[in-house]
Order: sequence, then C-alpha cells, then structure tokens
Amino acid sequence: MNKKPIHSDNAPAAIGTYSQAIQAGNLVFLSGQIPLVPATMEVVDGDFEARARQVFENLQAVAQAAGGSLNDIVKLTIFLTDLGNFNMTVDYWNIDFEDVIVIENAQTKVSIENTLCVDRTPNCRDPDILRNARAGEDPNDNLQHSGEISKVIANFVNAPTIETSGVDLNATLGFDTNSLGSLVVGLDFSYMFNYDIGSVPGVVNGVVTTVNFDAVGSRNDSNIATSLPQYRANAYLDWFGQQHSAKFVVRHIDEYEDDKSGAGQRFNVLIDSWTTLDLYYNFNFSNERTTLGLNVTNIADEDPPFADQDLNFDARVHSPFGRQVQIVFRHSFGS
Repeated sequence: MNKKPIHSDNAPAAIGTYSQAIQAGNLVFLSGQIPLVPATMEVVDGDFEARARQVFENLQAVAQAAGGSLNDIVKLTIFLTDLGNFNMTVDYWNIDFEDVIVIENAQTKVSIENTLCVDRTPNCRDPDILRNARAGEDPNDNLQHSGEISKVIANFVNAPTIETSGVDLNATLGFDTNSLGSLVVGLDFSYMFNYDIGSVPGVVNGVVTTVNFDAVGSRNDSNIATSLPQYRANAYLDWFGQQHSAKFVVRHIDEYEDDKSGAGQRFNVLIDSWTTLDLYYNFNFSNERTTLGLNVTNIADEDPPFADQDLNFDARVHSPFGRQVQIVFRHSFGS
C-alpha cells in the first residue's frame, strides 16, 4: 500500500518526527492537534471554546490539504485531562457500510405478498411464506395453500447501504477523602445520531417500492434493523478503602418507538425508558489472597418496559431478570 505524508501551511507545523497526516490508500490518518495558531506556533488566546475552535480549524486545514473536510471524518477522539483527577474522552464515529449481511424482516415479506398477491394465486406467491392447507388443497404444494400463515422463512441478504454516526463519552472525576479512602464519579454515555438504511424493499401506501429510513429511536419491527434506542447511559460511584470497595451504578436506556404493524394490534406507541440500580461490594482479607463480594443487580426489581410481542418485553434491549443477589468468594491458591 502506498503511503503519502500530507502537509498544510494553514495548520501548525509538526514539532517532532511525524507528519500532520498520512494518506494510506483511500484513508487519511490525521495526527492529534492542540490549539496552536499556525502563524505564531503559540496557544491561541481565549477560553476553552476558543481553544477548541482552534483545534478544529487546524484539523480542517489538514483535511482540506488531503482533499477532504471534517464531514468525511470516520472517527474522531477528543481527550481532555488536567493535573487533577478529571479525565474525559469523547469519540465521534461516522461509518458507512455496503453489502452488510442482515436477515429479512418476516412482516415485510408478508406485507409485500399481501400487496402483490391479493387473490393468492400460485404464480405470485412467495415460497418462503408457508400457509396451512384448506379442505381440497394439495397438502404437499404450499403455493396452493390459502390458510393461515404457519411459518415465514427469513433469509440472510445483503443490505444495500447503511450510514451511521454517533458519540461515545467517558468521564471520571476522582476525590481523595484521606482516611475514608477515595471516590471516583464516572459517566459512560453513548448517543446515536443516525442509522440510515437505503433502498430496502417495503410497502408504502399500498405500493411495493424501495424505502430509505433512519432506524434510530425505533423498535424496527417492520424492517431489517434491530431495536435502536437513541442513547444509553451508565453513571457510577466507586469507593475504595483499605480493605473495602464498593460501586453503585445507575443504568438508563432511552425510550423508543414501537412500530409494530397494524394499528389495531398496538398497545402502546412508545416503549418506555428503563432505569435500573446495581450495587457491588468487596471485602479484601488481610492475607491479600481472599475476597468476599456481595452483588445486587436491579435493586428496585424493575420489570422491563412493556412491548407488544411474545413475553411482553423487547429481548434485544431489555432483560427479564428482576433483582438478583450474588455472594462471591474468591481465594488464590498460588504462592
């Protein structure tokens, strides 16, 4: 693979033995940037916003020198730290897929057959949709059957295109409480901007066509995507003592649309958000080889949000398990 260094006079010159960017094939890898003004090679005056803006202007200059722009970024990582105990990373990702292997949506297959084959004649039937035989119909010829659906065969196919982007954030802040030990407050947060799927067969206003849609914020019962809440977050508090440690976690999943087909079959328009609480405790014995732990997940015994399907919850997102208690004993027998 050919590799080519990229340089721009409108971005700070490389201070060490590295390049502003390297082009490898169709990909360009940009070096990290700090808020230096290219003309003076000094940190820009101003507050945090001014410095952040300068960083992105530097990145934009290098991206343009490579023939692109910030709109072409696939992954962007922001790392913030100071000399204290605060750390934060932000990852922006923007990914395009082609020919992704997905499984067909059974409901969509039935909707297409119902639209194209109103009279159920064999020449327009979908052989993947199996129906029960009625009286007088050949039991060995499924295409002749006109009874209720007994089975829908969903095949693995290639989705034409999928474009998705989002942000992942991780932040921690530590405190030293002297004789009481140390505390760490943390947050893990994931937010999806879009999950665009293009040119998928479907039925719109009684017409079979190809459709484009954004799957974010939907259960996606009627298409090839999976359930995709827009965001998820875990906030936690860690405490560390001499022999004791504990962690308290709040987990939250955003609400999302229930798009199950058939207005008469829908019990709710939204699948509610879900918040659960977990607690973990460990005691370390003085021999430094033995620990005793107590874990309690879903402390409040919260049921998963209702979804109009088998078992009344969305197994692709939520867990049916209520409160769980575990006692964990560990001992190392090594020397």
